[in-house]
Amino acid sequence: MRDIQVERVFVTCLQRALEEHAPEELEVLSQWFDPTTRATQFHVATVIGAVGYLRRSPALYQRVIETAGMNASEHAYEEFSPIERRLLEKLPRFGRERLVKHLLHSGMRAIHKDAQLSVAKDGDNLIVTVDNSLFCHTPPENQGQNRCQFYASLFSGLLAKTDLGAESVGETECRGQGADSCRFATVIRVPAEP
Repeated sequence: MRDIQVERVFVTCLQRALEEHAPEELEVLSQWFDPTTRATQFHVATVIGAVGYLRRSPALYQRVIETAGMNASEHAYEEFSPIERRLLEKLPRFGRERLVKHLLHSGMRAIHKDAQLSVAKDGDNLIVTVDNSLFCHTPPENQGQNRCQFYASLFSGLLAKTDLGAESVGETECRGQGADSCRFATVIRVPAEP
């Protein structure tokens, strides 16, 4: 397993989501992430352990991981500079689309610095590809759900901050289910230029 480091924001967002949905699980989470530590990064193995434990209860996992992704989108957007946020509102369509790609990449890097993310347009669809999902570092499962709802919520939250008319983001392929990469799609309806 590569030495992938996860940023503290992921741990903080996961902890907040557990406080909201399953406070009784916070003690279990502390087995992987010591809440008293001042560490700024955590090894990916701790993520695998924590989310693997949560995945034992699919409904809880879904709620917690989606909430954590939305929390992370708030943090990532705050990290986007005020100038970049203003440009998201004022640039013409082409410029806004390019800046949205930068926003999604910045959001991903807020979670782990060695993120490998690409964004492409396919008609009205925005296709986001993640090649090193934190959630897919274990062998593919023969059954069950896609694993990367966190990223879908992260991207959805970030896109909601723009005026591009983004629909909710859905994971269309998942490496955790045997695909080569994790892919997410959304429909972007850009308002007509004035």
